[in-house]
Amino acid sequence: MNIVKYIQCARELAMVRIDDLEKPLYGQKSDHIKLVEFTSKTLSSCSIHSGNGDRDVDQSIGVTRDGWIKYITEVETATMHTPFKMEVLNTIKMSDEDVEEYLNSKECTVGEVYWFIEKYNKLASEYPNDLKKISSTTETIM
Repeated sequence: MNIVKYIQCARELAMVRIDDLEKPLYGQKSDHIKLVEFTSKTLSSCSIHSGNGDRDVDQSIGVTRDGWIKYITEVETATMHTPFKMEVLNTIKMSDEDVEEYLNSKECTVGEVYWFIEKYNKLASEYPNDLKKISSTTETIM
């Protein structure tokens, strides 16, 4: 199976329908980063404010108007009286081949691969004329 072709088709569909599909990275709390997120994971986490909050370093891979991108962000959440804080630590532009390499790498978790396929298949259900679902019997792609 040629997985790069699926990755390319997912990117192309997401870019064509970006206005309908992109969402803020952290919901309503981060309007300045919008993407069609395909996978994410927490890289590190620690307790802050005497256990009343968390500071996480997260990685998200998705599609923006410019193509595939990987964001590394630091997010701080605490009690209701403390504002949500987010800082972009790194932004890495990715090619279709870079995404495939990542999905096949040791640093990619099984969960990330699962969520990537889930997102792809959700888009395939919403846009059946544009994408064919990934399944264990899939041999060709549109």
